[in-house]
Amino acid sequence: MILRSVRARAALALLPVLAAAACTDETPTLTGDEYFPGGSRPVTLEVIVPATQFLHQLGIYQGYESRRTLGQLIVANQYQGVLSANVLQDYDVPDTLSYSQGGTTRTDPAYSIRSARLVVAVDSFGTYQGVPATLQAYRVAQAYDSTTASWTMAVNNDSVHTAWTQPGGTRGALLGSAAYVRATSDTVVIPLDTATARLFRPDSASGLILAAQQAGTRLQLASAVLRLDVKPSNAERDTTITINISPTGSFFVYTPTDPPLPAGALMAGGVAAARTLFSLDFDQDLPGCQPPTTCAAVRLKDVNLNRVSLLLKPVAPPAGFDALRPVPLTLWTVTEPELGQRAPLGHLAVDPQTSGVASSQYITYLPGDTLVELPLTLQALDAVRRDTLKLNLALLGETPPVGTGTVRTFGVARFDPQPRLRFVYTLHTRPELP
Repeated sequence: MILRSVRARAALALLPVLAAAACTDETPTLTGDEYFPGGSRPVTLEVIVPATQFLHQLGIYQGYESRRTLGQLIVANQYQGVLSANVLQDYDVPDTLSYSQGGTTRTDPAYSIRSARLVVAVDSFGTYQGVPATLQAYRVAQAYDSTTASWTMAVNNDSVHTAWTQPGGTRGALLGSAAYVRATSDTVVIPLDTATARLFRPDSASGLILAAQQAGTRLQLASAVLRLDVKPSNAERDTTITINISPTGSFFVYTPTDPPLPAGALMAGGVAAARTLFSLDFDQDLPGCQPPTTCAAVRLKDVNLNRVSLLLKPVAPPAGFDALRPVPLTLWTVTEPELGQRAPLGHLAVDPQTSGVASSQYITYLPGDTLVELPLTLQALDAVRRDTLKLNLALLGETPPVGTGTVRTFGVARFDPQPRLRFVYTLHTRPELP
C-alpha cells in the first residue's frame, strides 16, 4: 500500500509538467478560427436543384432483352386485372433406367414408376402475397414451337404461323394441382399420375402447362423438376430409386407482351429491359452562402465538390408490371444519344466509392422506397476537370454484366419525370495577405 501511494503521488506531480509541455505544441488537430486561412472556417453547403435546370429526357426504349433471358419463370392470372402468364415445359422420361447396385452398373428397360410429382421452387420475394395461389399442371393439347411460341401463337416462324386454339397454350387434361403456402414452404409439390408421367417425351406435344387457378395472382418460379420413385425389375433385392428429371425446355408466355411506356416518366428494367436516355447539364450557378442570407452565386468549378447525386422519386409502374423484389439500377454514359434505341453504352457512371456497393457498382431500388439516390460525384468532377459540363446518360434496371450475363427483374422501376440533383460543396477560403 505504501509503495502504491508513492507512485501515485509521483504520477500526479508530473501532470502539470506534461500539460505545460503540451500547450507549447500547435498540432493540425487543434480547432479554432485562427487556424484557418483568413481567420474563417470553410463553409459547406447542400443544394437541391430541380430537374428543369439541368435534365433533358432523350427517350425511353425497351426490347433489348426477352423472357428467355430473364432467368425466372412467371405464372399469373389477371394480376392487377391485366397480366396473365403460363409456363410451358417439356420433360424426357427415359425408356431405360440406369442405376448402380453392388458396384455394378445395371440397365433396365422394364422398370416401373411407383410415384410421380412435379416439384416447383417458388421465389417468394418475386411473388405477390396478397391472395392465395394454386398451381395447376395441364397437358399440352397442341403442338408448338418453343423458340417462337407466344401468348397467342403456338408456331410463329418464317414459314408457319399457327395460333393457339386457347391463348396461353391449349390445355388438355388437368394433371394435378397444389396450393402455394409461403408460411409452410417455398416449394410446391404437385402429385402426378404415374401412367401420365411415363408418357413425357422431349417433343412439343407431350409437355405440360403450369397455370395459376385464382385471379389476381402472380408467382415467380425459380425452378421445377419431375421427381419419380422407380422400381427396377432386375434388381438383386427390393429396391426403390428416386430420380429427378430436369425439363428439356422451359419458358413462359404472357400478355400484354411488353409493359406500356409511360409518357414523361423515367423507366428502367423489367422483362423487356427498358432504359431511359437523358442528358445532365452540370453548368449550374450555386449559392455562395447559406440561405436565407443573400450573396453572389458561385460556379461549379469554383467550389470543392464533396458529393453530387441524382435523386429519383418512385411512382406507380404500369399495371401488372410492378416490382415485387429489389430492382438493380445502373447509370451508363452514352456517346451517341442521337441514335435513340441503338445508342451504344459507354461505361458505368455510378460512383463505386460512394454507392455503398463498390464491388457491384449499382444501386438497389426496394419496392416501397420513397427516394432513390444515384451518386455521380466522380462524373461531375471529371466534367469540371474537362470543362465539358454536359453528360449523356442511360438509366438501366439491371446489374452490370458479370460472368454469363446481367440480372434483372420481371417488374420495372418507374420514376417521376422531374428528378432533382443534389450538390454538397465547400466554398473556397481566401487567406488575407499581410
